[in-house]
Amino acid sequence: HKLTDSRELLACGMYKLNSNGTKTGSVKIFQVIKDREAIKLKQIHSVDCGAVFDLKWVSNSVIRNYCYRDCEFLLTVVCADGRVNLMYKDKSEESLIVIATPQESSPALSLDLKCDKEGNNLIAVSRGDHSVSLHTIKFGFRKNETEMYMKDDKGETTSTRSFQSAEIVRWKAHEEIAEIWTVSFDPKIPSILYTGGDDGLLKVWNLTTHQLLSTNTAHTAGVTCIVPSSALGMIATGSYDGKLRIFSLNEGKTQTILRSEHNVGNGIWRLEWHPLHENLILASCTDGGARVFSIVNK
Repeated sequence: HKLTDSRELLACGMYKLNSNGTKTGSVKIFQVIKDREAIKLKQIHSVDCGAVFDLKWVSNSVIRNYCYRDCEFLLTVVCADGRVNLMYKDKSEESLIVIATPQESSPALSLDLKCDKEGNNLIAVSRGDHSVSLHTIKFGFRKNETEMYMKDDKGETTSTRSFQSAEIVRWKAHEEIAEIWTVSFDPKIPSILYTGGDDGLLKVWNLTTHQLLSTNTAHTAGVTCIVPSSALGMIATGSYDGKLRIFSLNEGKTQTILRSEHNVGNGIWRLEWHPLHENLILASCTDGGARVFSIVNK
């Protein structure tokens, strides 16, 4: 589940394992309705797709500055069929419009999105074949057309229904026994990328050279999520070992240093920092529901 930065819409990714062994899914968009007594959700869109592993909104500021004027919202989604999807709402259309990369044999497990002031957007995707891929895209508007288009890193316009050529690099980031469950950009250091996988390793990569900078072995089970905090200068991780861990980077900005551990009691699937109260973090657990932790920056 993900809220937009304005907290007016909620996106929910669905995953279903069918009796024949196939995986299917959908993305549902809800309007968040607030009244004096409670917060209610009203479903306004639903799109069938591959089984959803991760999704993230493109921020409203990027849409306002770099997307065409009739784009209401934009969502990035990765699925078990290996596709990277862009789902967006045009004011003139009732349903969502979907642009997707081609299907692959290896599932796309997680993604992160980074946008700069020039409108250059980088998507990092972790995959089930132990690799990480980077995609660079630009959003724009073609004259006399109503669909979004994208440009790859060479400035060439790609198809309005595909951005396959926008992939700029792919490399093996973890050992072959490990699926990479999470990938995250550092919000303050443009050259840093974090990955975590079934091997229990937290890795730090240089985005420019794609070289491994360091490996942290603090986790005793698979690393499921990595969420840096730009406000606190910390990196929170979740793991199947049932512990919420807080790291920071060393002075050289190459190694992660463990600052604290918090025992949750069961596996952590997702973490999310509070958008307003910077020291609060929400943990979604495999069996223990949702819990909120207060992190002290020492």
